[in-house]
Amino acid sequence: MKSIITLLFIILSVSSHTQINTNENTEPEKILNMYYPGNKTLHNRVINFYDSLMSCADTSTVDWLFKEQGELSMLLSEGFEINEKEGSQNFNNAIDEAYTELSNTMKGFEFHMNTHSDAEIDGQYENNSQNLLDVFPNMQTILDHAHNCSWRVMPILESGFGIIFDAWGTVKHDYTRYCYDICCDCARESALGSGLHSKLLTSIAIFKAYSNLFSEALEEIKNGLKYDVLYTRAFSSPKNAILVEFEIIGPLLGLNEEELLIYEQKRIYLEETSETALHNYGR
Repeated sequence: MKSIITLLFIILSVSSHTQINTNENTEPEKILNMYYPGNKTLHNRVINFYDSLMSCADTSTVDWLFKEQGELSMLLSEGFEINEKEGSQNFNNAIDEAYTELSNTMKGFEFHMNTHSDAEIDGQYENNSQNLLDVFPNMQTILDHAHNCSWRVMPILESGFGIIFDAWGTVKHDYTRYCYDICCDCARESALGSGLHSKLLTSIAIFKAYSNLFSEALEEIKNGLKYDVLYTRAFSSPKNAILVEFEIIGPLLGLNEEELLIYEQKRIYLEETSETALHNYGR
């Protein structure tokens, strides 16, 4: 009798899990058919992403989800279609509706509509000179589902995501926390001197010593930090703090011979430029 009850419980559990997965995938599939018609390859990849997200229980799946989320964000940006273009008012209403439906359904992605004037709508988007939709990966979603992994690997995952979040935030936009735009017409401003650069580079070195997870993302962050240190000319921190952190991170950047020369030129620039000029470059 107990065996029969146990068997029934297992069957009901599997059936319930299948039903949940079916329900979870129904809405994304409907939205994909609406705004990405005929793109079956993209549809399958998105559904596979959600299936893997729901059943995530090991580090290799987390690593795959992280990479796939970034690629899907680009594909969702480029492949978006909207057909309500007879009049600008209808078009704008369709854009608003699309944004709401995508945001409510496609969990793990952040959507941004590039709305413009009536004239720009007809010219810019009809000529495909700019994406109407930009999609960004919400990496916090993966970490939330990664808690299904064993307690032994969770500290490793949280450490890796901690580095990524410090550099990019939980949603990866087109800017970073260590170098960012302060206004449309201003030069990008570096956070060098805040301690973030040295924290990130040290954390990356330690993490890579015991794990190869997120290798591409960590290399991208390190290269971004290197570029920022060598080429950014505007800063937010006090000059003394900038010079101190500049010295600390030099050995951590892995500079080649050519980059070492640029690094020394940058040192001279930092030493000889006034604090006011460092803070107001490009404004």
